[in-house]
Amino acid sequence: MSKSYEEVTAADRTSVGFEYQHYYFIYRLLKLKKDESIGYEVKDDVHIENIDGTDELVQVKHTLKVNSDGGAANLTELDIDLWKTLRNWLNLIIEKDDPISFLANTSFLIATNKNDSKRNRFLNKIKKYNEDEIHFENVYLYMKELIDKTKSSNIKEEIRYVLKTEKKLLALFLKKIKFDLSLEDLIEMIEYKIKDNYVSEERVKDVFTCIEGNLRLWKYDVVKKGKKIIISKEMATKKLQKCFEDARRNILPQREIDTYIDNVQELKDLPFIQELIEINDIDIDDHTEMIRYNSQMLKLKNNLNQWLTEGHLTEIDQKRFWEDSYNRWHSIHKRSHRRTRKINGLQKTPDQEQKLIDAALNCLDDTRDINLQVDGTTLTSDMSNGNYYHMSNNKEIGWKVEWEDRYR
Repeated sequence: MSKSYEEVTAADRTSVGFEYQHYYFIYRLLKLKKDESIGYEVKDDVHIENIDGTDELVQVKHTLKVNSDGGAANLTELDIDLWKTLRNWLNLIIEKDDPISFLANTSFLIATNKNDSKRNRFLNKIKKYNEDEIHFENVYLYMKELIDKTKSSNIKEEIRYVLKTEKKLLALFLKKIKFDLSLEDLIEMIEYKIKDNYVSEERVKDVFTCIEGNLRLWKYDVVKKGKKIIISKEMATKKLQKCFEDARRNILPQREIDTYIDNVQELKDLPFIQELIEINDIDIDDHTEMIRYNSQMLKLKNNLNQWLTEGHLTEIDQKRFWEDSYNRWHSIHKRSHRRTRKINGLQKTPDQEQKLIDAALNCLDDTRDINLQVDGTTLTSDMSNGNYYHMSNNKEIGWKVEWEDRYR
């Protein structure tokens, strides 16, 4: 499951910046146009390869600091991250064989949750310079003034490094810088993009989870193979279109729900566990399997309840699902016990008892192979099995020939 920023911060405050960059990558990926591509930690934190052959390099910055009104701290004109970023970009430019040509085909963006501030005169001057309202010399002189405004030797050093750049190059560079501020809730922004793709409100989070999970796996696999994380609009569409199509086709979302019982005695008291132990499907001390089977049952129950609550299923749909499940089990149960049905339960020999156990296990194994559907949605095997454990736990079905006499 995707984590909220609150959950990420609580778990590990040092990792929130990486999570923020990951979500920013997803947000920009969803905004890609035809023939555009996006990269992650290749040319920069994130970069966009535009249709016209130009690149946009993005530095993604996140802060946990807050201002007086509780929002993210402002981006100040003496922000060390700001000046380090400018220095790093200038280093990149200077290293090129043809810095002027590189600048002509590259733009630079700082994307952050930090907020804008009227007191950030440097930022305002950059904006005015980009709009041709002031000359470069005005910006340059102000940068020189900033050196005397800070006591930090580190910030002084960063500003001086920027000012050492050849003026013609620096003038061109400052024209190519932009800022995207106040990007606080990227998850909400991603969800808005998902809704723009004609996804209903109640399915947005399911699509988000699908996209986020698939991209994490894809990124991991790419890095594992030693390749670069770059994906085109077309490739992204192929990888993610099923997330959108499933939502539009009203395929039921099969969610992972972290609900389970790990108390050994509670597990052993469950009727369906008791029968599985009795027919030797699991050992009385096999707590791992007990937890696994019970988790499958709870996953099915919780998903069914959510589908009903959210209006994805009706009571009639649920009744049809139960009837189909029961009828499939009944056919298998009858077939499995065709040769053992007449064994006298009160006078059976050890050999006959073993035959009854074997028949019950055959019934169970064949039932576990059933692929169930709910309202046109094929359930995963763990959900299908969970449904039968649920029915067994409710004493609606069983595996032994005499299950009704023993468990009802």
